[in-house]
Amino acid sequence: MKAIVEQLGGAELGERIRLTLADGTTVEGLAGPVEYVPGRRVRVELRGDGERYDASAACEDRKWDPVEARRVAEGGTDPTWDVLGMVESVETEFDGPGRDARPNRHRPVSGGHF
Repeated sequence: MKAIVEQLGGAELGERIRLTLADGTTVEGLAGPVEYVPGRRVRVELRGDGERYDASAACEDRKWDPVEARRVAEGGTDPTWDVLGMVESVETEFDGPGRDARPNRHRPVSGGHF
């Protein structure tokens, strides 16, 4: 889980992120605000296809909770977030300047153990 959290925490604004959930569903979008406090919490907002998503987790007693993905429709009158499931892997694609200076940005990371 720590590898997924670190990859999400290292995401940059505008970076394309694809989340694969435990049921095999994928969610993809461009990274919006990234909130990352190492050893405490992570939250990344994604925007794509007229919907807004987020992935978040908290750390308690030095152990990360599973990363949960949620969705809310953009422009809707009901701001309720719907839980989509637990994130099993993250894939990022850096689409901006400095790409060569960021090794391994295309490598998928799963929730396996170190």
